[in-house]
Amino acid sequence: MEEQIKDARMKFKCEENWDQMEVTGDARFCGVCQKKVYDLSDKKMAYFLQIMEENNNNVCGRLQPDQLVKPAHHEPSVWKKWTMAAMVFIGFGAAAQKADAQGFPMGKIAPSETKKPEHIREATLGIILAPEPAENASLRSLHQYLVKNCKVPATANGRLIASFSINKNGVISNISLSEQLPAPVRMEVLRVIKTAPKWKGTNYTAAPPYTLHLGFKKGKIMPYGS
Repeated sequence: MEEQIKDARMKFKCEENWDQMEVTGDARFCGVCQKKVYDLSDKKMAYFLQIMEENNNNVCGRLQPDQLVKPAHHEPSVWKKWTMAAMVFIGFGAAAQKADAQGFPMGKIAPSETKKPEHIREATLGIILAPEPAENASLRSLHQYLVKNCKVPATANGRLIASFSINKNGVISNISLSEQLPAPVRMEVLRVIKTAPKWKGTNYTAAPPYTLHLGFKKGKIMPYGS
């Protein structure tokens, strides 16, 4: 089975009306930006890569929401959760007292919704970024894993370089770290890398050792690539 398009990224999103664009061959023509716009909402990855290559990675396209990278989800802090809960509780209590005084029944009313059929989903238009090489995506995922799981003292400031290989099973091996930061920081980074998920997809065994640059500021790992 051919691979579906997934985790695509857009440089920016366009508000133009797809249905009003002129049909031209296997695409449509946008009169605003004077470019072809490709409908990738039902296409496979092979077609996507072909279109990107033919257009020198400069493509306007139409994708479904589930084909795009999911936005990062940030959980509110514990303090914020308690504050919100307290506000809801106080507001609900006050409203209940008022309702009882007036003799009206009270309850949470769900807004009416008109669900669109599954086949009519809102697609997104915009300039599509070139697919990230598999090894770059894996390095980025490893960096995110370290950000989430690495616990070092708030005094940790500076840079650290991790070098490693990937064996035939996708497991990170032959790990070595530079010595710019104190031993406890290096040991924690080493511990987390050893517990990282396996790399999937491309065969990485023939590639040279990979390097991941980590910047620390007040004990926090800085964004990828910084």
